Amino acid sequence: MTQNPLMPVSSVNVQPESRSVAVTSRFSPVDHMRLFRQYVWLWIVAAVVGVALGVVVSLLCNYFVPRYTSISRLQVTGSLAEVFDAPLDPHEGGQLDALRTFINNMILTLKSPVVLDDTLKRPDVKDTEWFNSFHSAEDAYEDLYERVKAFRPRDSSIIEVKFSTPREKDAAIVLQAINQEFLRGYRRQLGNRDDDLRRMMSTERDRALEEMEAIRKDLTDFSEQNNIAVIRAEGSKEQIHYLTLVQTKAQLEMLLEMTKLNYTEEVRQGNDPQLNERPERAALQDQDPFIAEARVMIKRLKEFKANLIVKGFGPEHRQIKEIDRNILVKQNELNQSRTEMQRMASSIRLSAGQQELEGIYRQLASMEPQMAAADAQLRDLNLKIAEYEQMEESLVATQARHDRAAELLADIRVRSDRPDAVRVSVLQQPTVAELTFPNYPVMISGVALLVLAITVGWVYLTEMLDQRIKTPTDVNLVPDATLLGVIPMTTEDPSGPQAVEGVVQEDPSGLMAEAFRQVRTEIMARMDRRGYKTLMLVGAQAGCGTSAMVGNLATSLSLNGQKVLVVDANFRRPSQGQLFNTPTAPGLAEVLEESASLGDAISHVDDAGIDLLPAGGRETTAPEILDGTAFQNLLAKLESDYDVILFDAPPALVASDSKLLCQHLDAVAVVVRAKSEKRGMISRMLRQLEGDRADLLGLILNGVQSSAGGYFRKNYQAFYHYRQTGDESLPS
Repeated sequence: MTQNPLMPVSSVNVQPESRSVAVTSRFSPVDHMRLFRQYVWLWIVAAVVGVALGVVVSLLCNYFVPRYTSISRLQVTGSLAEVFDAPLDPHEGGQLDALRTFINNMILTLKSPVVLDDTLKRPDVKDTEWFNSFHSAEDAYEDLYERVKAFRPRDSSIIEVKFSTPREKDAAIVLQAINQEFLRGYRRQLGNRDDDLRRMMSTERDRALEEMEAIRKDLTDFSEQNNIAVIRAEGSKEQIHYLTLVQTKAQLEMLLEMTKLNYTEEVRQGNDPQLNERPERAALQDQDPFIAEARVMIKRLKEFKANLIVKGFGPEHRQIKEIDRNILVKQNELNQSRTEMQRMASSIRLSAGQQELEGIYRQLASMEPQMAAADAQLRDLNLKIAEYEQMEESLVATQARHDRAAELLADIRVRSDRPDAVRVSVLQQPTVAELTFPNYPVMISGVALLVLAITVGWVYLTEMLDQRIKTPTDVNLVPDATLLGVIPMTTEDPSGPQAVEGVVQEDPSGLMAEAFRQVRTEIMARMDRRGYKTLMLVGAQAGCGTSAMVGNLATSLSLNGQKVLVVDANFRRPSQGQLFNTPTAPGLAEVLEESASLGDAISHVDDAGIDLLPAGGRETTAPEILDGTAFQNLLAKLESDYDVILFDAPPALVASDSKLLCQHLDAVAVVVRAKSEKRGMISRMLRQLEGDRADLLGLILNGVQSSAGGYFRKNYQAFYHYRQTGDESLPS
């Protein structure tokens, strides 16, 4: 089923028993779209006023404080690595990075006191109206320093210079003077630098020439005194002789080590007990005659013994034993001879080795004086040769200094003659001064935006600080408040009802009737669910529209088939009798005082289909009459006769009648006039009504005015479109 277009936003999908819990705040939330639509004409007026004010301000600034600006540009080139190189392109090879520091230094120089003072001393500058507007040159200097702007545009090798002045014709004159004085000072600085370099290089060249002459003289004198050619030849011979001695010494030292090894081995062999048992040593010893004879004798004795054994002599025979003794004696003699021979041979070899070592030591000792003399002679010759070569090297270095100084002098002369030697030149002469302040488009748009911003800020601040309940959204900011429905202003109804009183009776199918019908449905849903019959409608203050709300709700309930009684409980300002054009007395007061019967007091309204019990004819009735047994008995009687009983109560914050009624009735609904009551006042009223017998159903927002293009305006349009065509879609 399609949602009814008049259903308020806050009532959709709301549980009957739930209550909105709002967070209190000093500032109200702002619906940006609502504000835009609501104040769209204010925005337009603010923009128009801002544009007009911007035009006026611009004209005033142009008349009183105009600013005319002249612009010139200076070209900066790169420095030459070599004097004969082609001119460098600043945009190639990373030249811009190298130029950045130089350009920054030039900008500082352009605004330096020297340049600005020289500018102010020029006759053409002194004749300007700008200069004559100051009382002193110091004031002119300060103003000039503030107005001259110099900077480097990004990724360029250009210095852009600007000067602004209130006089149109003076801007270009002063800027031209600044450029000329800056370039004159820069060229003078370059000339001074070149002159200093020339003097320094000339001095260096002359000094090097004098040193060269002195070194040549020293070389000639040294060569004559020492005959350097002979010294170099003798040095070569001495070098060969010294190297020969070193080689011989090395050979002797090697021979000495080998001899030491042989001597040590000989000593070890002489102490070896098994030396005589070696075959090679035994063979050498056997050549000795004595040893050979002893061996022959031992051999014969062994042969003789063998013959006796063959003949039968036993080992114990006397001759056999005698032969064994002789063999043993001869063998011992043989061994002793061999040992003695070995000892004598070893002694001879050791003596020879020792003599050989002593001879080598003597040769080494005899070489030391020769080597020392050769080394001293060689060192003396080398010192003389080194001294001579050092003078030659000094002559070559001094000659190089002389040639470099002469080369630099030539480079300085050529560089100073090159057209691009001056790295800063005028790329663009000062332009004709143009009006830069006020800038009409910027000034007008800026003032317009400022006025619009102030207007928007004022509207937003007013809305945020406004504590009044204006829309259903504001109801959510009231703690424990539930929205039962929204009643729009009668001006929102295209059928054009004159007043809200009796609007349901006069136009049951109109927009206002539909709005009351929605409120009726929401209230009855809550009351039927809980079995309630009595309902009090009450406002916070007078003028909330409570009486009209009661009458229209009663009529809507009657049209819905309910038997409805309206009770006017406002003794101070009764109005229901006048609204329905019925007698105002007797009424509730007379019934409770038992001066009139209930049947006489109740009037039937045929057009509305309801019954009405007016307040009565006395305005001095005490509110306590509503707190007695008579009122309770009356309620019991009325509840048995009617389906719904609506009470029109006086404002809760003005009179205490509503508080007394809450102790006996079933439910209460609070009527809030949009843009009249503040959230704090309604919150205080709700707290006062809590805790009594009557169940606080919620709030009815009365007299809501939709904003242009807003949600409710679209809902109202959709309602009438549906009413006329039966199409549920919104009109295009």
